[in-house]
Amino acid sequence: MLRPRFVFLVICFKECGGIFFFFFNVFARKIDEKSLASFGRNLHLKDMSGRRIMASSSSPSMPSQPHVNVLGSSPSSASACLRLQSDLRSIRIEPPEGCSASPHSDDNLFVWSATICGPQDSPWEGGIFSLRLTFSDSYPASAPRVRFVSEMFHPNIYPDGTLCMDTIQEQWSPVHSVASLLTSVRSLLCDPNVNSPANPQAAKMLVEEEKEYNKRVRRLARKTIE
Repeated sequence: MLRPRFVFLVICFKECGGIFFFFFNVFARKIDEKSLASFGRNLHLKDMSGRRIMASSSSPSMPSQPHVNVLGSSPSSASACLRLQSDLRSIRIEPPEGCSASPHSDDNLFVWSATICGPQDSPWEGGIFSLRLTFSDSYPASAPRVRFVSEMFHPNIYPDGTLCMDTIQEQWSPVHSVASLLTSVRSLLCDPNVNSPANPQAAKMLVEEEKEYNKRVRRLARKTIE
């Protein structure tokens, strides 16, 4: 038979142990909540000026819509980053025909490198033309600046490679994406606007000496793969 003193000690031990585990669980829960609030899935990016942008997911208690925190930058920069991330996912999942694009470097989402393959059955066929897309922190409200890195001879491309096209000027709309923009640029190669040329020499040659124009374009197309 157990002695009363021994029974008393066992009861005290059980009671104290229960209290200890109760406070331990409360403390652990608080630590977990702070950890979730302060970490989450964070993605660090940079805007055009090189300032860091942090886009983080919402905590479990918040709505499922992504929450964006900006460090030393404007809310529009974060919005542009989210849209560019979306464009990048779309172009990787379903790339447009004859086109590819991705950020030029891992730490700057606002400058992209792109390539366009010359359309078939055209003087541009066989060529692989390189472009540079530069986005502002107001994208997609404003269009990116598009410049060909490859040497070009086209009525709507300035001698320095800068593109002149209605889609990125008067007809720009936020519904456009990188994929739709590249598709429009590829179509423009075969369907130039000679009425408002950026390169008058190319426009004049196309109208008056189309065969010579096509020969020059074919030479440039071959040059891109040499």
